[in-house]
Amino acid sequence: MLVSNSPMETFEALRQFRSREKVEEFYRADKQYVDGNRTRMWYPNGMNGRFFCQFITLCYYEYLHRAIRALKKTLAVPNGDHDHDFQDNLKAEKKLLDWLNHMSIERLFAWFDCIEQTTVDTTMGRRRWKTETTARDRMFLKKTGCHIGLMS
Repeated sequence: MLVSNSPMETFEALRQFRSREKVEEFYRADKQYVDGNRTRMWYPNGMNGRFFCQFITLCYYEYLHRAIRALKKTLAVPNGDHDHDFQDNLKAEKKLLDWLNHMSIERLFAWFDCIEQTTVDTTMGRRRWKTETTARDRMFLKKTGCHIGLMS
């Protein structure tokens, strides 16, 4: 049984309760990463800074998780906009929705972590190489507001 000091829907309360597990999992993984049960730092300010950065990271994680859940509710749903409701766009959004339904946040980060930019000096001049992004990737980044600097 869960008890809360504010009224909320049952499944939202369960989701928030289960998100505590994610926080504990992050700290558990951090402890394993530094090879021990104690966070080893030379100075207390360093430890405070580290915990502050972890807190900010968890806030961004939760924000992204909520944004993706909200995005999923709008994908492949006609909204009355002629530019949005044509068949090819709804089909592409359906593919994006299916992909997102099979992706965890960790896998999503790993997927986009491989997109990197390298500057190469050649005799033909400077070139920029970027790993390939698919139309689905570009749609996701645009719908989440991360479309700045994307190459088509």
